[in-house]
Amino acid sequence: MSTKLFTAKDAEKAFPWITAGTTNYRVKMGALPIEHPSPGTGIPNLFTLPELIHAAVLDELASLGVFGNLHTTVIHYIEPKGRNEKGETLTATWDGSTNPHYVDMGFYERWNYRVIVEVEFRHDGLYGSNLPGDLILYEKDQHGRLQHKQGRGRFYNVTYAPERVHDKSYIQRQLKNWLSPKKAEFNRTHAAKAFIRVRTLYELAVEALDLEE
Repeated sequence: MSTKLFTAKDAEKAFPWITAGTTNYRVKMGALPIEHPSPGTGIPNLFTLPELIHAAVLDELASLGVFGNLHTTVIHYIEPKGRNEKGETLTATWDGSTNPHYVDMGFYERWNYRVIVEVEFRHDGLYGSNLPGDLILYEKDQHGRLQHKQGRGRFYNVTYAPERVHDKSYIQRQLKNWLSPKKAEFNRTHAAKAFIRVRTLYELAVEALDLEE
């Protein structure tokens, strides 16, 4: 684990589409949590390597509209946990937060930055979470079809997962589920999906900042 600390200028060098001012502003607003925020004027914010990489992930999420004021976002994590006594694969799944800026920085390091961030743009309820009462709800009509009952209209599921889960590509698995005819009813109002490859951002930083892997 790298113990070197970086500045917002380093983030701009690694990811030139993100200005140092933007990164510092996101720290100030609480969107980018870091261990070593600036204690005063003239002293820079300092970033660990996971925080530096997450600054770029955060920018990608922002470009996809995840932090819009009229939207609701739930953060999920998926992590393989080996096999049980019967040889069956075990996978831990948990909800991180309904705060869209929540992140488990250690997750990046545990998987050597070989992490996929999946963003689902949904127009129905968020599975795997406790929904506030004012979120969109569905009910079946007399023909068994799902109908809108109430709600606002757009929701984001953001899921962090390793690139491969039990030796299977996470992206391919999710695309297969999304495109499956058997899931057509579930995905009826899920018309858009995006993936962020964290390892790509990590490799850009390694090259730009001459870091040792």
